[in-house]
Amino acid sequence: MPYKPNYADYSRAPQGWHDEPFEYVFSFQNSGTGPASVQQLSFFNNPLQFDPDADFFLRGIAILVDVGPLTVEPATDLITFDMRLRDSFGRPLDNGFIPMAAYATSPSALTAATFFQVPGSPEATPWYPELYCPANSAMMADFQAEFAVVGVPWFYSFHLYFQGIKRFQNEDCKPGSTSTSSATSKSSAWFEGKAA
Repeated sequence: MPYKPNYADYSRAPQGWHDEPFEYVFSFQNSGTGPASVQQLSFFNNPLQFDPDADFFLRGIAILVDVGPLTVEPATDLITFDMRLRDSFGRPLDNGFIPMAAYATSPSALTAATFFQVPGSPEATPWYPELYCPANSAMMADFQAEFAVVGVPWFYSFHLYFQGIKRFQNEDCKPGSTSTSSATSKSSAWFEGKAA
């Protein structure tokens, strides 16, 4: 059987429509003092709101951490999280929580070091099949800490990237149209399903 890349099964814009690469960025930050339990570090039911201008097709996910999410004296430990995405009806998209390292900025090395800041947008882990997200809809994200921490204080700050395309009707982008596209200007063969 001949090889068929996953992107070949991505949907194509029908006649009268066109796709534009787009990236959503959702940011999360928290801090505290004193020992923290798994329950205190975990946070659930975080809404991920999509724009009302066009449907979005999710094709890749990345996680980027601003700084190493560390506890400090008397102990120094990474605060490690697992993630679970749910649709707008609350139904999980995975059987369980997925370690955030699976969506690290470098899929070739799934260690904590791959989370650290790199120039430009992070390299996404492909999501297949693509996930259709209607305009003005929302998903939910749950983050579960893998273990408690004893150091004080503690802090973390990270960003969840959804990379894919928005699908517009052609007339929405004609001169004089009252509709505007907020899509980014980046151009990527991978986003458009043309990667070799």
